Amino acid sequence: MQRFQRLAESGGRFLGWPLTRAIAHRLISLLPNGSSEEQRQQSETLVWGRASDPQGAVVEGRLRTPEAYAFTACSAILAVEKVLAGQVKPGFQTPSMAFGERFVEEIEGVTSASDRISR
Repeated sequence: MQRFQRLAESGGRFLGWPLTRAIAHRLISLLPNGSSEEQRQQSETLVWGRASDPQGAVVEGRLRTPEAYAFTACSAILAVEKVLAGQVKPGFQTPSMAFGERFVEEIEGVTSASDRISR
């Protein structure tokens, strides 16, 4: 544990050096700019999935959500609200186990559709 603490302290000193900071700022400036607020408000995310079982039953689903950053923020807030309201059992769970398989449909602006396809 002490080795990790010393490593973190020395790394912190390294990141505080003016040359290190200048190089980091230069590298960051080379990255492309993200989407503007207007672009994000006009965007959406489309998701398609297909699953099958050993018996050959096939299901396809489609999901349309608000822009990815907004969707992530809204889903995180909804998840926290459910936890704080005591609607989630303690312990490790996948999102569908914790919040239900239709959780995503509770988020404003989300639409979904699925089709059972038999082979």
